[in-house]
Amino acid sequence: MFPKFAIAALFIFLIFRTLHIVNKAYKYDKKIKYHINYILPIIEFLIWIKLALQFAIYIYEENNFTALILFVIFILILAIPGFFLIRDFSFGVYLKILNKIDKGDFIEFDNIKGEILRTRNFNIELRDKQGHIKTIPYSKIKSKIIDKHGTNPNLKKQILTFNFPENIQINKIVAELEKNLLNTPWVSISQAPFIESITTENGKQIIQMAVFTLKKEYIENIRQIVEKNLSYLN
Repeated sequence: MFPKFAIAALFIFLIFRTLHIVNKAYKYDKKIKYHINYILPIIEFLIWIKLALQFAIYIYEENNFTALILFVIFILILAIPGFFLIRDFSFGVYLKILNKIDKGDFIEFDNIKGEILRTRNFNIELRDKQGHIKTIPYSKIKSKIIDKHGTNPNLKKQILTFNFPENIQINKIVAELEKNLLNTPWVSISQAPFIESITTENGKQIIQMAVFTLKKEYIENIRQIVEKNLSYLN
């Protein structure tokens, strides 16, 4: 009987991994995909619980108390990390059902502000205005007031590259770049600029800033204004 449980566990694992891959790769209605993304893990979790209970009942009915004790110890070992995983997973489902978070949203809560890059089962990946990637568990934001910024589907992400002397503090440069970019009439405020990359080459700091504009043609105007305003740094 034990091999049947092992085969069933392997089948469950493989079938749900396949479903997740297909759901991620296949292009269909965004709203349907959004709901499937959190419904699939719930179904998988319930099936695993059912299989574990059936296995425990099987061991008990076989009077294999040694195996039953080992199984209980194993469950207890998993209980603490399992509690935190279930908590974050549940809060994630709650936030997704209420449509408080989604990939591409710009959100702000406490002292954290940025774009959601990915919504996972237990946490989100968020990129702040400095370009840093942060992983935040759902339990950290469930009880927070989330300010969800509106997005314009017509806005296009563009990259601007700026060069500055190596001896100038990077924090000062970034602050001035953000301020001057937002002061131009073509850069979106709702989808704020952020750092794409920072490199150093030949005594120069090369900073790539991502901005959102309605038209690509605005980029050169933005560059000229910002470079003129920050010429005192060179």
